[in-house]
Amino acid sequence: MRKRFLAGAAAAILMAGALAGCGSTSGSGSSQAASGSTSASSTGTTTAGSSGTSDGGDQLAAIKAAGVMKVGVEGTYQPYNYHDENGDLVGLDVDIAREIGKRMGVDVEFTETDWDSLLASMDTGRIDEVISDVSISDEREEKYDFTDPYLYIYRYVVTLSSSDISSVEDLKGKKVATSLTNAFNPQWEAWGATVVPVDTSEQALSLLASGRADFVAADDILFKTYQEKFPQYDLKIALQIPSDINGAMDRVAIPVKKGQTALKDALNQALDSMRADGTLSAICEKYLNADYTSPKES
Repeated sequence: MRKRFLAGAAAAILMAGALAGCGSTSGSGSSQAASGSTSASSTGTTTAGSSGTSDGGDQLAAIKAAGVMKVGVEGTYQPYNYHDENGDLVGLDVDIAREIGKRMGVDVEFTETDWDSLLASMDTGRIDEVISDVSISDEREEKYDFTDPYLYIYRYVVTLSSSDISSVEDLKGKKVATSLTNAFNPQWEAWGATVVPVDTSEQALSLLASGRADFVAADDILFKTYQEKFPQYDLKIALQIPSDINGAMDRVAIPVKKGQTALKDALNQALDSMRADGTLSAICEKYLNADYTSPKES
């Protein structure tokens, strides 16, 4: 997926990669490769195959004719797509894909593979689309069409409760604890902040608590994880980075091949109906403990 500053999954909070700004530009959080490329339907495991649409034909018609929509996921990225204690494929993206299939009147087959192979599998027609926390980026939009976003994840400045930071102007002269490879660092520096390099989220919060850093950055989901996993730190959201700043908002959507307008429209129709009847919000709250399905004001 990813273009996200830090992976939303709680399991990623101590990983150096999380602080490196993973997201839609490279992968969806921790992109651990699944061993091999397996494919699982909503009722069991099946053999992966192509919908026969790599020639640029009508992909929606091919899906309807086959009665199956092939969806690519990582299968290792909790809470978006992963295996539960019983070995079943579950997660936010999995539930969304199954619900879309239900509303389109087709079965859903999941192909699990590492992040780097997902979009390539769609390019070759091995799968129909990727529903695996894929963020919209300028680079991706050059190659793919996207549905309307189904998640909107925002970036925050997080401080101790005693901090007086309340605007981007207040960041001048302050220190941010983050990775040196964080893609948002040029913006922090443009606002006059100094980067204090760290390797993990725990290190960042330790520097914040000791006064060696003035703030850290986190998305909606990671901030909740911080509160749950590190209750010893008295944290608050000092401000939300304005969504018109490049990289401040992560829009998660479903990519399809360029020109497959009928398929994109069908996916959007299913997502729209899920928004209208509350299903999309319910799935989001089930896995993320909050509703991130609509944009909000900065």
